[in-house]
Amino acid sequence: MNQIHNTYILTSNMYEGTITFKFDLKGDLIVFSLEDATLSELQKKWLYRRVPIEEKYMQIFHKSKKFKIQKGDIDLSFETFYNKYDKKTHKMEAEGLWNKSSKTKKIKAILGIDGYNRYLSKTGIAKTNPARYLRKKYYEDEAYQ
Repeated sequence: MNQIHNTYILTSNMYEGTITFKFDLKGDLIVFSLEDATLSELQKKWLYRRVPIEEKYMQIFHKSKKFKIQKGDIDLSFETFYNKYDKKTHKMEAEGLWNKSSKTKKIKAILGIDGYNRYLSKTGIAKTNPARYLRKKYYEDEAYQ
């Protein structure tokens, strides 16, 4: 039987990897995972003091501008990325780069699209093709946050 839960996936330019919190329907923490996350000792101490034992305490992370938070499990398929990016060029090259990317980079790439689009709308700069977005790691650029 599948357990129903709420999932939050945190990424940041301050560390590599992802941090995952899962809460049961009562709002109690059931999973805390540092999936391939590389944190300094100081970052670990900060995080461990703030582990949200109940879902209502996720506000600590929502208030911080240092984290990108995805609620729910993320579909990391290439089609999800390609459709969200919404510039239908260089598909084969982009798919090859996608398939070579780690889970963390895929999450950051998908979560970074909205910030990149906001930046483009403010500046009037043309959108690059999805392969270049992935190859040049635009999703890690602080200007697009």
